[in-house]
Amino acid sequence: MSGDVSAHGLTLATGEAGEVVAWDGTVFAFRSPRAFAPGAPVRLALVLGENAVDLELKAIGSRRGEGEPLFLVRGRAMNLRREARAVLDAALRSG
Repeated sequence: MSGDVSAHGLTLATGEAGEVVAWDGTVFAFRSPRAFAPGAPVRLALVLGENAVDLELKAIGSRRGEGEPLFLVRGRAMNLRREARAVLDAALRSG
C-alpha cells in the first residue's frame, strides 16, 4: 500500500464521510461512522486526484476498536470496471 492511503476521503451513498484504509486489489477497507452487516451492499464514491470512482462493495464485516469512534469496514468490490480498478491500483497500491 502507498504511504498516503489514509489521505484519501470517501463519501458513502448516504452522504456520510469516511476514509480509505487499504485496497489490496480484491478487498477494500475504510473507516465509516456506520457499520455494515456481512453481505450488505455498500455504495461509496472516491475522488483520487483528478479521477472520481464509484464503488459497489459487498460487506465482509465491520468492527469498531475500543475507544474508536469509527468502524473499520471491509468489503469485496462488485462489478468493478477495468478502468476503475486501474485508478484504484495506481492511487492506493504500491508497485
